[in-house]
Amino acid sequence: MAAYFDDMKVFITEVNFLTNVIMPTSNLMKHMQDCMKHPNRAALENFQAAYESKKPLSIAYDMLSLLEHKKTNPLKMAMETDPLKTTVTFDEWHNKIGAALGQFYFLELFASGLLKEEDEKQMFDSQMLTERSEELYRCMEGWKNEYKEESTYWPFLQKLLQDEISTSPEQDPKHKADQLRDKLSTILTNNSFYILIKPGKQRFLDRFSVADKTRNQYFFLDGKGKYQVFLWRRFPDIQHDEMNFNELAHIFDYMRANYLYFGFLLRSEDIEKFINQFPPVGFAISTCQGNNEERVVNCAKQFVLKQSYENVSQDFFVGML
Repeated sequence: MAAYFDDMKVFITEVNFLTNVIMPTSNLMKHMQDCMKHPNRAALENFQAAYESKKPLSIAYDMLSLLEHKKTNPLKMAMETDPLKTTVTFDEWHNKIGAALGQFYFLELFASGLLKEEDEKQMFDSQMLTERSEELYRCMEGWKNEYKEESTYWPFLQKLLQDEISTSPEQDPKHKADQLRDKLSTILTNNSFYILIKPGKQRFLDRFSVADKTRNQYFFLDGKGKYQVFLWRRFPDIQHDEMNFNELAHIFDYMRANYLYFGFLLRSEDIEKFINQFPPVGFAISTCQGNNEERVVNCAKQFVLKQSYENVSQDFFVGML
């Protein structure tokens, strides 16, 4: 029998799944294959007996009823074991459930062609299977949206990424930025992410500030002393009526006139003043110019602006809440 049923069985340990789904489906498929390999009356009668004992529509209803409960839903159970709630896990089980429904539909079509009279070919069972399948796909889309609205991945993300950096082969900042971008893009979330990688050992913390209410929106990663990583997440429901993003350029002019000191980077206390003066700003970073790598994930609109100041050889990054 198809492997996706075996995969489901690993997650759904209830006896009902074995007796109401696995066994009758396996029996129907066996007799269907006999009909195809040995098209004789005995094979047809065996298939008909198996079909009348448990029709594909009835099997599908039993499986769908199991999916309605979290403890017997393999997709939700698999997502529970995935700390980052990735699209890889969700899509894997979405496809397996879809394949199982497709198997029921194929068995029903096979039975309709062999067993049903002309006046029965209204395909009632097939139509019902289609309707229930469409209903389930809508439910799975709803589950997907629920995961996107949650942020349960966040408490695990920093440790998982730091462990990955610590154990993976050494990479230059550009490749590591690409790798982190690809990793973050697999998380099933509506949050957006900004990645800034700075070459060298110098940490961001000495010239970095965030608004007090954003303490749970960022963290740092240590790239084995070769680079430092700053990761910022942005929530989709934050709006800024008081300032348009394009007006950040004027803020940079203000910052240059009031906070830059010739020959020196911005001091942390200056950056903190800057943050407090402009509430829509979530973070600000001042760092030496160099091969800084930036990546944005899951966002169509720009929410981080970079300004370079050649006279003091520094880059200044400002991100919206």
